[in-house]
This record gives sequence, C-alpha cells and structure tokens, in this order.
Amino acid sequence: MNSRTFDVSWRALAKILVAAALVWAWLQLWQFVMVIAIAIVMAVALDPAVRTLEARGVPRWAGAVGFVLLLAAVLAGIIAASWVSISEQAELIAQNLRDFHQQVRASIPAIDRLTSSAQEGSSGIGQYAITLGRSTAHAIAMFVLAVVMTVYLLIEWQPTLEWLMAFVPPQHRQKVRRTLAESRVTVFQYVVGNVITSVMTAAATFSALVALKVPAALVLAIIAGVFDLVPIVGFLMSLAVSALLAATVSMTALIGVVVFYVLFNAVESYFINPRVYGHGLKMSKLAVLIAVAVGAQLAGVMGALLALPIAAIYPAIERIWLREQLSDDTVDRHERLSA
Repeated sequence: MNSRTFDVSWRALAKILVAAALVWAWLQLWQFVMVIAIAIVMAVALDPAVRTLEARGVPRWAGAVGFVLLLAAVLAGIIAASWVSISEQAELIAQNLRDFHQQVRASIPAIDRLTSSAQEGSSGIGQYAITLGRSTAHAIAMFVLAVVMTVYLLIEWQPTLEWLMAFVPPQHRQKVRRTLAESRVTVFQYVVGNVITSVMTAAATFSALVALKVPAALVLAIIAGVFDLVPIVGFLMSLAVSALLAATVSMTALIGVVVFYVLFNAVESYFINPRVYGHGLKMSKLAVLIAVAVGAQLAGVMGALLALPIAAIYPAIERIWLREQLSDDTVDRHERLSA
C-alpha cells in the first residue's frame, strides 16, 4: 500500500515537472512557434498556385522557389517605386504630429510642464532608438525565416504530413485527414480574402484622403491596408492615425475622415467580406473580437493575425470530433446559426 502511494506521488511529480517544462519551453520558443504557424498559413495560401505550375510540367521545387521569389520581387518593386513618395510623406506626418504636439503643449500648461520634465531625461532616447533598431532587425529576421520555411513547406509538405501522420493512432487518421482538408480550405479563403480586402481598403482610403486633402494620403492608405489585416482592432488603429493627421488640416477634414472610416468599415464588414470570404469563415463579430483579443494577449501582433483562421477552424473540429460528445442538436444548431 505504501509502495503504491509512493509510486503515484512520483508519477504526479513527474507530470508537474513535464507541465513546468512545457510552460518554460513555450515561453522560450513562442516566437518561433508563431513563425512556423505563419509559414504554414502562407504555404497553404500559395499551394494552389504551385500546384498549377506543377500540373504544367514545372518541378515542384522550381515552382515553389520561383513563385515566392516572384512575389518578393513584386513587393520590392512596389516599395522601390514609391519609396521617395513614402519617405517624403512619412516626414510630413512626423512634422504635422510635432506641430500638433506643440499646439497642445501651448494650449494646456500642465502638459507643457510634464513634457518639459520628461525632456530632462532625454538621455534615454538613444537607448530607446537602439531597442527599436534591435526589435526591427529581429522582426526582419523572423520574416525571412518564415519565408524560407514557407518554401520548404511548399516543396516537402506531403512527406512531412505523412511523417507526422505516423504518430496518429490508425483509428483517428481518417478524421485527422478530413480536419486538415477542411482547415486548408478555410485558411486559404481567409488569407486570399484578407489580401483582397486590404488592397481594397488601401485604395478606398487613398481616394477618400486625397479628396479630403489630408496630408500623406499614400502612407495613411498603406497603414490602413496593413492594419486591415487585423480585424476590428486594425480599423480603430488606422482611424486614430488618420484622424490625428486630419485634425491638423481642419475640423471638416476630421469629420470627413471619421465618417468615411465608419461607413467603409460597415460596408466592408457586411457587404464586401461575406462575398470575398465566402462561407468559409462562419464567425460572429463577437467571436472575431474575442479571438483577436485572446491572440494578441497570448502572442502579440502575430497572435492577433493567427487567431482568426485558427478560430475559424473550430466548426470543422466540432463537426468531425465533438459531435458524439455534445448534445444531439448542438452541431446542427450552430451550423444553422452560422448560415
């Protein structure tokens, strides 16, 4: 009896140690895990194009490398072509923000005193610049690693998948394959739809800001397109930046920017997105907001970007894996509500 109690205690201790080790590993490796997840999402989005090239006789490795390099070259070309305008407008944004800051300081003495006292510790600005530079370099390195991993996944996804499937018990392999197949469709719809809506957002924002004579319209439009990748929260962030710049022009421009962003967000949410995404992402606005908030809390910006496609996979998991554990009509009711 005593021996068995001692044995159970050691097993419990071992489980605690394993759990602690997993937590420690997650804290050390969560950024790398996010890079792997982003690479998987990118590979799923690009795989149809690579398969099309493969069907036309192009070796898969050549199609994967060539297509990724082509996308990188197009992106680099767009940035290079607009770099002069972007840099000039970025400087204009910085100057307008400095002028606005000076006006606020002049109108509110308390803020002026607070800013003056903060300037006494300006020796920390250099350290902040160094930290920002390191963070930028780290982000670039993570992006390059994600691109490289995407290429390898595009080339070797099938043998990699079969290697991992060997760990799955035989009785569950069919369900796992069904889940992966439906998840690929969902992730592909999400990525392609997000790119389309981001481009549309940038184009519409640029047109509206030019019409309202808001400075640095090109940079603000690019910011709106990039922030549009993060649902709901991205809209609020881009609105704040554009409204701040519009306030330096006139009250009319500020009101116009706010009205445009609110109206366009409504059109995008209830007219554009359902047609672009199709029926792959069956999630309510509340579910989207919760998923983004949880993802951002767990893993920052990358977590917010990955939260929605991961959450959108849940209906397939519920239908394939949880139907027998839930009540008889739970899955059917959820599907009707989603439709």
